[in-house]
Amino acid sequence: MALDTAFSTKFLGSITSIMPTSGSLGGAQSVTIVGEGFATVASNIIIRVAGALCTPTSLTATQIVCLTSAVSAATSGIVNITNLAPVGYGIITGASYTYSDTDSPRLTSVTPFQGSTAGGTMLTIAGTRLSNNIAVTINGVACTQTAKQKSDTDAANGNFFYCTTGALST
Repeated sequence: MALDTAFSTKFLGSITSIMPTSGSLGGAQSVTIVGEGFATVASNIIIRVAGALCTPTSLTATQIVCLTSAVSAATSGIVNITNLAPVGYGIITGASYTYSDTDSPRLTSVTPFQGSTAGGTMLTIAGTRLSNNIAVTINGVACTQTAKQKSDTDAANGNFFYCTTGALST
């Protein structure tokens, strides 16, 4: 009786780093995952960062940029990339990411307290760890930033966020 020792291996890829390595509970942070063997079409890949989905914005075989999802509590975990096709089925794991409550923005006040439902009210949001990387919505409508408001937010060193309300549909 002959023993069949033939087998095949398939390289699934590797993850060498993720930057940054931590972010806020609110998600929406752009992270860059570096490695090799990644699928390059969004429909062919599932990305999880510390267990939460990460939506790809840019894909190459060696680098993924994705936006983290919100989580309800601080957590840490590895990055999992599931390649569906064409590079082959398989899960690539590696690098660690932490959702941290200490990285989350904290709001202390919003002025003015009220505005028109037609939008156009310029808001000043005070707090800590505020940046142009956060998304502000009022009743589901985005509060957008002009170039000047973005510049003023940058100059405020995380203490203020400036935006203009959008119109609410009635």
